[in-house]
Amino acid sequence: MALDRAALIYRFRGLEVWPSRRLVSRDGAAVYLRRHTFDLLLYLLTHRDRVVTKEELVSAVWDDLAVTDNSLVQCITEIRKALGDNPRQSTLIRTIPKVGYQLIAPFEEAEPETPAGPQAGPALAPGRRWGIRIAGAAVLLLLAGAGLWFLRDSILPQSDPRREVAWWTFDGASPAGWMPHGSPGQITGSVTRLAGVRGWAAQFTAPDSYLSGQRAARWPSGSDPRTVVGWVRAHPNGDHSPILHFGSRGPTPVAASFAVWANQEGRLAAGNKWSGGEAVGRTAVLDGTWHFVAAAYDGVAANRVRLYVDGRADGSAVLARAPATGSPADWAIGRFLESGTSLRGALDEVRLYQLALSEKQIGALFHCMASAPGELFALPVWPERPQPEFEGAGARIQLRNTGTDFAGIQFAAVGDCSLPSVRGSELGQDLEMRVTLLCPRDPHGYVTQAGPYFRSRSARPGEGLLGGNSAGYWIQLHSTGEIKVRSMNPMTVAAFSRAPAGFDDSAWHELRARAVGSRLQVWLDGSPVSFDQDRQQTDAVRLSEPWLTPPAHGENNGAGGISFACWDHRDCNGSQQARDIVFTRLHK
Repeated sequence: MALDRAALIYRFRGLEVWPSRRLVSRDGAAVYLRRHTFDLLLYLLTHRDRVVTKEELVSAVWDDLAVTDNSLVQCITEIRKALGDNPRQSTLIRTIPKVGYQLIAPFEEAEPETPAGPQAGPALAPGRRWGIRIAGAAVLLLLAGAGLWFLRDSILPQSDPRREVAWWTFDGASPAGWMPHGSPGQITGSVTRLAGVRGWAAQFTAPDSYLSGQRAARWPSGSDPRTVVGWVRAHPNGDHSPILHFGSRGPTPVAASFAVWANQEGRLAAGNKWSGGEAVGRTAVLDGTWHFVAAAYDGVAANRVRLYVDGRADGSAVLARAPATGSPADWAIGRFLESGTSLRGALDEVRLYQLALSEKQIGALFHCMASAPGELFALPVWPERPQPEFEGAGARIQLRNTGTDFAGIQFAAVGDCSLPSVRGSELGQDLEMRVTLLCPRDPHGYVTQAGPYFRSRSARPGEGLLGGNSAGYWIQLHSTGEIKVRSMNPMTVAAFSRAPAGFDDSAWHELRARAVGSRLQVWLDGSPVSFDQDRQQTDAVRLSEPWLTPPAHGENNGAGGISFACWDHRDCNGSQQARDIVFTRLHK
C-alpha cells in the first residue's frame, strides 16, 4: 500500500519528525524548532539522498531572501542541539566544507497508526524547571478515543456570553454527525478520519464530500456577533474551499447565510457568499500544513469581519451588507450549503461562538490548542493593547512588545481549550524565575520596563493586572539598569535598586529572581542586587500582602508571567523583548 505523503512521519531511533504538524520529538518528548530551522530540517530530510548546497538551502528555506551564512549555520546548530548530534562525530548531519550539508541518518518513512504523538509530562511539579513552551505552527496530539466524530454542545449556561454554541471535535464514540439537542447531522460522500491537531480530524477525500445538518436555535442569527475558529490542512483545488457555512440556502433573501472559506488563491475569507460582502486575508492557508483560522464578525454597528491565521491578525473588511442569518436554518462543513466544490483536505476543532472574540482571545485559543497536554502556554493579557509577538518556542521562546504602554503574557496550562477554561494557571508561591531581557529606551529617549511577575490573580485573555482584584509583585528592569519591585495592588514600589554605572540598554541582560515566603532575592547578569527598602539597604526584599489589608480586595492565585511597560510615558514604544524564560517551582 502506498504511503500517504500528507500524513508521513520520519523515524530514526528515538527521533520522529511529523511534517504535517511541524513537530519533532526526541525519546517521546516534544522538541520545538523555529520556523526556518524546521523548514531546513525538512528539506534535508526530503533530499537526504544527496548533498544539498548552501545556495539551494537558502533559496528553498528563505525564498531567495538575502541572508548570511551565519543564519544557515545557526539553523544547523539548532538542529544538531535539538536532535542530540555531535558535530565532531556526527551521526545525523554531515558538513561538506564550503559546499553544503547532507542528512546521513537512515530515517525511515511511515504513516502514523493512531493520532498519538509525543506526550508531555505532568503538570508543573515541585522542583520542576519549565522552559515555557509556545508551539507556533507545531502541533501535538491527544490520544483519541474510539469512534468517529461528534459535535458537542457547550457545558456553559445559555446566559454565559463566552459560550461555544457548537464544537466539532471529530473524536468520540457518538454516531457520525451527532448534534446537540438531538438534532442529527449526516455525512455525504467520503469523509474519513485521520490524526488531527487534538485527536482525530475529518478528512474530505471526494469531490462531493461534506457534513451537514440543521442548526440549533442558540446559534447566532440575524446580525448577531459571531466567531468561527478551526484548524484546516488542505491544498488548493482550483475553487473555493468551504470550512463552515450556515444560514438559509440560496441567494434569497440576500445575506441570509454566513460562511468561512479559503478562496481560489488559498487565502482565508469570511462573510456572505451570495451578497458579495466578504473579508479576505493576506496569508495563503492551503499549503498542506495545519493552520488555525478564525473569523470574527463584530455585529451590525461596526459590520466588520476580522480574520486571523495562527493567532495573528490577517485582514479585515466592512461587509457590503450586514448578515441576516436565518433561524433555524442549515449548516454544512466542507462544502457550501447549496452546491460547489468540497474542501480537499482535513478539518479539526471547528468551533462556533455567539460573540465576536477579541484578538487576544483568539490568540489564546490558538496557543492552547497548539500546545501539548500538560504544557504551559502564553496567554496574552492587558486590555486594548497589541499583544506581543511570539518568536520561537520552548526554551527559545522570544516575546517582543509591538505596541505602546502595557503588554505581556500570563502562563496557562493546556486543558480542553474552551474559552472559559483558558486562563492563567497556578505556578506556586515559591518560585525561581529566570529571563533574559532587552529593555531599550524608546526613540524619544523614554525609559521602558520589562520583567516577570508572580503571585498574581488568574487572568483571562486581555484582562488587566493592576488594581481591581489583582495581586502580586512585578520585578521591573528599567532601561537605566534600575530594578523596581512593584506591588500590583496597590501600585506601590516595595523596593528599588540603584542604576549600575555603564548599564547598556541596547544589550540583553539576564534577570534571576527567587521568591520564598516573604523574601525575594534578585540577581542581574549573575550579580546579586542590593535594594533600598524603607530607607535601608537589603539583599532580600520583604514581601507582604497589601491586597489583603481589610477590606481584602485582591486575589493571589499563584499566577505569573512576563510584562512590559512604559510607566512614565504611556504612549512610548521601547520594543522590549524577553527570551529564555524558565520558572521553577520550589515547594508544594
